[in-house]
Amino acid sequence: YFMCNSDNRLVLWYCMSVFEDVVRRQWDRTVTGDTKVEIRNFLFECLVSKHRQLPPPVINKVVKVLVDIGKADWPHEYGDFLANVLELTRSSTTVLGGVLLLKTVSQEFVSSTRDDVPTERRALLRQHLAQHAEVVLQLLVEVLDSLFEQNTIAQQQQQQQQQLAGGVGGRASPFNVHTPVGSPVPSPRGSHSLGVPGSGGPGGGLLSASPNAATPLGLLSTSPYH
Repeated sequence: YFMCNSDNRLVLWYCMSVFEDVVRRQWDRTVTGDTKVEIRNFLFECLVSKHRQLPPPVINKVVKVLVDIGKADWPHEYGDFLANVLELTRSSTTVLGGVLLLKTVSQEFVSSTRDDVPTERRALLRQHLAQHAEVVLQLLVEVLDSLFEQNTIAQQQQQQQQQLAGGVGGRASPFNVHTPVGSPVPSPRGSHSLGVPGSGGPGGGLLSASPNAATPLGLLSTSPYH
């Protein structure tokens, strides 16, 4: 209830801390199968529908809890875990959350040295993740290509706007001529300076739902996905 209706950061953080404690201490002991499905579906829905409203630290906590669930249940009890993560990454509105999930999966499944997962279980997670490595890497390449293309288009549009602004300023001012270094710059009577109006270019945000977002991971990593 509070995760869906509260905007207070402390309340949201507390709610996710409760989920985290349930997954760590009770997941395989007292939580039923139907409740597990309800919890993980709810958390994924939070990333999809509330990624703009949730503060970055809470998003990071959601991502961490989802990955903890994956560590406990994937692939046998939660076969769709990685497929759900890849689906988020393919969507232009949730790509940053998906990338953050993939980053956390690689850290928790492969690189982590903590003893929260038995050695046999960790070996199984690495084995199954390696089977999907080609698909994951190809998807990440596609994401980077898309971001590079969007950034290139944004830079070109910005340059065009600056050239147009410079052209307008040049035609409007009779003093738009080359002045040798060291020569005084002429000013119109009654004016103390000359200026050419500039223009801003398009830009993008971290957890933007727009496909034109140009920053992949900065916000979620602090946040976080962050």
